[in-house]
Amino acid sequence: MKLLSATRSVPVVVDEYKPGDMPLPRLHLVHRYMRRLYRGETEERGRPDLSVVSYRLQAPLCICGETRPTEAALVERLLPVNPEKATVQRRDCRAAFRKLTSVNLALFAPRYIQFCLGRDFEADYRVVPLPWRKSSLRRGTRLRV
Repeated sequence: MKLLSATRSVPVVVDEYKPGDMPLPRLHLVHRYMRRLYRGETEERGRPDLSVVSYRLQAPLCICGETRPTEAALVERLLPVNPEKATVQRRDCRAAFRKLTSVNLALFAPRYIQFCLGRDFEADYRVVPLPWRKSSLRRGTRLRV
């Protein structure tokens, strides 16, 4: 819960998405949180002192696995990426991956977060091609930077 409300810029990665290996109630819970993240809902939790803590679910989510959700409400909100095995086996791709993994990316995070927080959302939105803007507004897509 805290992780899904802690960021609007740095994606939360869920690896090994395997719906066939999950108990049905767990799968439904994961899918429900995916929909709630998309809508930017708020989750409230009570504390022992009877106060309430609110968590705004807003993190970008990256789901990795051999399959993807098939539920219609989730499919229309996904950006599927299917790298081909032949591509990831290419010498230049492997060299780029080694170079990328040799860097301590945690050192990059503070500057990236500063960059994201400093963006002018309205200006960024104006550079989005008009047909896409109309399409996203018609479907109620929530755009976030």
